[in-house]
Amino acid sequence: MALNTVTNQFLAALGVEHALERATVAVLAGFHLQLLKLYCVEAKIERARLMRQNPLDYQALRAMDRELEEVACLLRDLEMEQRLA
Repeated sequence: MALNTVTNQFLAALGVEHALERATVAVLAGFHLQLLKLYCVEAKIERARLMRQNPLDYQALRAMDRELEEVACLLRDLEMEQRLA
């Protein structure tokens, strides 16, 4: 009987570990998504500031546009993953 109890406790602990791991991954994914959204807003503000300072600095503006596009792609990918999950 003691062997069965130990086995059951081990299997229960293993199940708890997997549940905690899934919960941790979900929380971190949400945190990552929130950080990307905030970064996107900050990048848009920075781009607007660059436009006001020197509207003819196309190189800096293009770099900000590329950065914003990368973040937008990451956000779309994460949102698609969340919808599928």
